[in-house]
Amino acid sequence: MIGPRLPSLEQVLADPATVWHDREIEWYGQGKRRVQWCTGTALWYRFGQPPLPIRWVLTCDPEGKREAKALLCTDQQLEALTIIRTFMKRWSLESTFEQARAHLGIETQRQWSDLAIERSTPLLSQA
Repeated sequence: MIGPRLPSLEQVLADPATVWHDREIEWYGQGKRRVQWCTGTALWYRFGQPPLPIRWVLTCDPEGKREAKALLCTDQQLEALTIIRTFMKRWSLESTFEQARAHLGIETQRQWSDLAIERSTPLLSQA
């Protein structure tokens, strides 16, 4: 069911009535850090597409050293802390891809056809 438009995440961040959860968590393998978050569910609209149910998690640094981050997940049943921890696991994967691009030239094809790209970078092809 569609209801009234929800506040933007920027509005949620600025709203003094927002309820924040607080916990120390392992931060990217750098030790424990205190993180605050709030969460909710919504429907994500894109023109020409059916609404997509999501869980959003807004994180902020209580010390103000890092910018707030919005994390979105299509599994509305996941707990916010699980979404935060799963997002942090992506870092090792993303740095692996960055190194593969820098040292192996992956994603720097000079071919223009899909078949030529699939032949030159088989790890990136979609079966």
